Amino acid sequence: MWTEEKIRAYWQERADKSDNPCHYFNKWQDKFAEKMRLAALKKQDFEGVQKIVDIGCGVGDYTNKISQMTDAYMVGFDFPFNIAIAQKKYAHNPRITFRAGSVPDGSIAHEVKEADRIIITTVYNHLTDNAREALVGYFTAMKPSAKVYMLEYFPEKIPEFQRSLGYKNIETWKDAAERFRRRGLPLIEVRHVNYIDSFFFHHLGGNHFSYILTIALEKLCRTLHIKNSKYKLLIFSKLNI
Repeated sequence: MWTEEKIRAYWQERADKSDNPCHYFNKWQDKFAEKMRLAALKKQDFEGVQKIVDIGCGVGDYTNKISQMTDAYMVGFDFPFNIAIAQKKYAHNPRITFRAGSVPDGSIAHEVKEADRIIITTVYNHLTDNAREALVGYFTAMKPSAKVYMLEYFPEKIPEFQRSLGYKNIETWKDAAERFRRRGLPLIEVRHVNYIDSFFFHHLGGNHFSYILTIALEKLCRTLHIKNSKYKLLIFSKLNI
């Protein structure tokens, strides 16, 4: 895997090309991903919550959407170039503060200690092994009632072509859960995010027709209870520890 510096440069290059560097460069595929990922979260996940920390918030789009599901105060962390975009896009939302910071970072560790919920959306696989260990170490200092919601690409079997991508190192969800368990953070729930991935977008193009087909097949898979989701939401807690 690349060094943390090279990974940072990769995301800087994407930010230089687009004001949506953390998204697909295809509005319809991006719309589908947003719909599925937000649907994996429920309003009751945030009932009674006072503070949420979004680690790897990108340009703040998901942070802003999640803020509409709760009255909690939110703090989003990411690279400075992404935070600059987020601050401009969502200056109107007084319940979100965006701060520059990437793991490892002491300011993230401090905010995690005070948070009721931690959100990590498609960030974990882009961290080096040292950064993952540092991140999980932060979570050991959470409140006993705090929870981590980690949404990530977690295939049951990692495709061979994805084993040599320098900008990310994919783990299975079981490997990730074991890493957390070793640090005293048990996995309490696994939620499937989407059962259909990018097939139509890759083969038919990034268009409305591909989006409609993907949504239709997604609904069919859910109706038939066909669970083969490559993206999963893992929920960890310090409860009962």
